[in-house]
Amino acid sequence: MWLASLVACDPVPKADAHLDAGRPDEAIVFYERASSLNPEARQRYARALLQAGRSEDAARALHDVETPNHDGHLVAGSLLAEQGELELALVAFEAGLAVKETPELAVNVCVARLGLDRDPLTACQDAVKAAPMDPRAYAAVAEAALRAEMPQTAKEALFRAEKHYEGDPTTALWIGEGWVGAEDHAQACAWSIQLEQPPVLFGRACLIAGDPVRAQALLEPLAADDDEAAALLLRQAVFEAEDASEGVSRHQAIERARRWERRLLEVDEVGVLTDRGRLAHLAGDVLEAEALWERAIEVDPLEAAPRANLARSLSQRGMKEAAEALASPPAND
Repeated sequence: MWLASLVACDPVPKADAHLDAGRPDEAIVFYERASSLNPEARQRYARALLQAGRSEDAARALHDVETPNHDGHLVAGSLLAEQGELELALVAFEAGLAVKETPELAVNVCVARLGLDRDPLTACQDAVKAAPMDPRAYAAVAEAALRAEMPQTAKEALFRAEKHYEGDPTTALWIGEGWVGAEDHAQACAWSIQLEQPPVLFGRACLIAGDPVRAQALLEPLAADDDEAAALLLRQAVFEAEDASEGVSRHQAIERARRWERRLLEVDEVGVLTDRGRLAHLAGDVLEAEALWERAIEVDPLEAAPRANLARSLSQRGMKEAAEALASPPAND
């Protein structure tokens, strides 16, 4: 009776139950109610602190543990990874995995090997086996497969990652970047709806996928501060103006293009200069267009687009020899 009463009053089992249920804050409350913690409980306490974002407290809790178990190695490796010590973190994670094979350690070994580019594919495939519900493991397999030039394996892993995705923003971005890396722009564009603040590469993916409406929605919030976003919007508006027949549609596209051209007037980049030249040519300012293309060629003599545009314009003006001289870029010495 006395022993049963003592066990019932012990807060550590309740703390362990909260930790196993993914409630680290509640677990911490019960661990801290205990009059003392044995080394195993102290390492679980450290793990709860780490999961609650209290890294310094986790390090202190782990400080006097002489022989770490799998939880101790997991916490130690995670703290080292936070400090950028990925080599040492991998040593800790693999030491923990040797003590006990847990899903968390398997995934961390995979991610560390991926970060170090040290034979990550096998480790990440092992992580999938150990943690079949963890979308990070599948996203990591996808990245490792892309590095190994195995795009179909990567795509299969990304579909599995999507299936198990539960809302973590970092994982969402990782999955989306995987689709971009796999050059499945339609999937990347569709996945971008999961991201709170999609970076420029998703707007570009939507343009490639043929979804300019979604691309514009992604790029416009970025374009005030991001030159690439503004440049993509300029290019798309120029394309639309070139494709439109005379009338309201073309006028509106030209006005949109002018807006982004004004934003990019100080940007001396070959793509921007080329598209500004196309816009000037559309507006009938042929000499301005040619001057912009000439400047683009100065910036990058090997870039084909401004040379082709300038050659075409010169040819239309009867300057055949000058156009032919631009037909091929100079040799790259």
